[in-house]
Amino acid sequence: MGKGWLVMFRKLLGIDALESRLESVENEKAELEAERARLADELKAIQDAKTPKQLATEAGEPWVDVVDTTFEDPKNPGAGYFELDWNEPFVKTLIEAGYSGRTDDDIVDMWFNDLCRGVIGKNME
Repeated sequence: MGKGWLVMFRKLLGIDALESRLESVENEKAELEAERARLADELKAIQDAKTPKQLATEAGEPWVDVVDTTFEDPKNPGAGYFELDWNEPFVKTLIEAGYSGRTDDDIVDMWFNDLCRGVIGKNME
């Protein structure tokens, strides 16, 4: 009873096939762990990425953006509003330009109203 018996016994019990399958599963596991690590790095990079507002604020530059436009009544498109987002340097720029108000919202609203009036005035010329 030499090696031949052991080979036959392993084949009869399917040990070789099981070891082959185990190796395949371990390879798949290693590939999935590598993919998981890659995706975790990608997610961290996305989470660490700075928004345009953050970049402008860090640079001390004014920044404003239209976040949303809402029409309250589709039959009356004039009954809607814009939602704006801005940074502190933007508000400071408006104050330096002569805008005032009790809150930052008031100051930005005054500016936005002036902006809209300016657009309307240009369209009336």
